[in-house]
Amino acid sequence: MNYRTISLKVLIDEFGKKKAFELLSKFSCPLNNDVEEFVHQKAIPFERAGMARTYLVVAEDSQTSYGICAIYSITTKSISISKEMTNSFRKKAFGTTYAVGNPVNTILIGQLAKNYQDGNDQYITGEILMSLIIDYVRKIDILVPSVSVYVECENKECLKKYYEKYGFVNFSTNKDGLLQYIVSTKKFISPEYEKEHIEVEREKQLV
Repeated sequence: MNYRTISLKVLIDEFGKKKAFELLSKFSCPLNNDVEEFVHQKAIPFERAGMARTYLVVAEDSQTSYGICAIYSITTKSISISKEMTNSFRKKAFGTTYAVGNPVNTILIGQLAKNYQDGNDQYITGEILMSLIIDYVRKIDILVPSVSVYVECENKECLKKYYEKYGFVNFSTNKDGLLQYIVSTKKFISPEYEKEHIEVEREKQLV
């Protein structure tokens, strides 16, 4: 199976807002209504306003395109860090004990989810999706370095296990009750990290 990542910005620029909206309207994620609402109502306005970049992952083989099987969005976010954070935790979160400032500028994985429309979720795993995100963050880091990669998620065991599997560590809970997870960008994009956490062979093409 091959995976082609399509930029929503490119889609809008080349085919127009209406076509992009029609494509996004077919996205379904019954496991997370917030993600579905984002894709249907906010992804295009956020894209046009420069608030976030959204990417559509298409699964295909040599003969067939199976359509959108997942999405993810990336932006930046400043987060406040407790002054009580230990040096060992700073090393995990930032890859250094050097004073990185407060608030800290991070790369935020704002949304990531499979598309359950027409059973398209079966064409991708959470592991492959994370590997695609790692690749993208690696490209970003060449142009604009960051200290950490950051995510927020509900306090559900399956979500906690998913992020912790990839080296994210929980450091706090935000005002909405979402868990705040962080990992050093340097660690996240390293070949050693991918070898340790991503046990998958896949072909990719970024459009």
